[in-house]
Amino acid sequence: MIVADQKGLTDEAIREYQETIRIMPEYAEAHYNLGVDLGTKGLIDEAIHEFKEAIRIRPEYAKAHANLGVALGVQGRTDEAIREDQEALRIDPEDAKAHYNLGVALWTKGLVDEAISEYKEAIRIRPDWAEAHSNLGVALDRKGLTDEAIREYQEAIQIDPEDINAHYNLGVDLVGKGLTDEAIHEYEEAVRIRPEYAEAHANLGNALGNKGLTDEAIHEFKEAIRIRPDLADAHFGLGVTLETKGLADEAIHEFKEAIRIRPDYAEARYNLGKTLAHKGKNKEAIEALRGFIKYAPAKYERQILIARDLIREFEGR
Repeated sequence: MIVADQKGLTDEAIREYQETIRIMPEYAEAHYNLGVDLGTKGLIDEAIHEFKEAIRIRPEYAKAHANLGVALGVQGRTDEAIREDQEALRIDPEDAKAHYNLGVALWTKGLVDEAISEYKEAIRIRPDWAEAHSNLGVALDRKGLTDEAIREYQEAIQIDPEDINAHYNLGVDLVGKGLTDEAIHEYEEAVRIRPEYAEAHANLGNALGNKGLTDEAIHEFKEAIRIRPDLADAHFGLGVTLETKGLADEAIHEFKEAIRIRPDYAEARYNLGKTLAHKGKNKEAIEALRGFIKYAPAKYERQILIARDLIREFEGR
């Protein structure tokens, strides 16, 4: 059974575990291993049943509690998952996986401080766990602790240079720090690892645009749109870049696409209004700017004042 499982012959392993359970129904390890393989096959209900059987037979089976927590989390049963992770840690406080899984479940509940604590515990026990460093970075970002988050992403990449999430999130933070060249490198790494990563192409386009590399930026935005035609941010970024090249009609089209996909996209409505105004299409500009005012959050106070002034000017008031 073990050999078959190691070779990835999951179906064969499942049959052998089932046969073992038929002969020895109270064999906790067989129930546990069957649960693992059923989970690998995506048969979550069946996996949950087997983990529960393993725990019934051996209530102090920490790994069974931990894996039951994972399976419950997959089903969105977060409170139950948290209870199982906590039980696993009561039995074995040094179970790095249980700390990590508990962190994931707590994050799902919006308990960011508690998630950070669990990710740190997972890393204390297993310092070379790239995914734990990466998730800790995300949680630290949520707290506004950007420098600490950057260090965690860098550590994750040091451990696993192919950690795509760490590259992408590090790029986001580096842009926020004004380190555009470094951000471009991280986004390029992300699309190298996963060429069909639309959001990374779009963010790379934004970073290239910030460097004045408009043709390269346009290429990245178009690549993002090819992969995900409904990615509003890519249409918006492409529109902004086209406008800088004096291609107003093409920019207008992209702004309209962004708004079609996301009707409350305030920035797209503002840029559309201004571009239409420059084209002398005042009636359409008024409509776009009114839409911007409707959806704009308070942080756009200056742009709201500009939009109102433009509307008054176009209406002859």
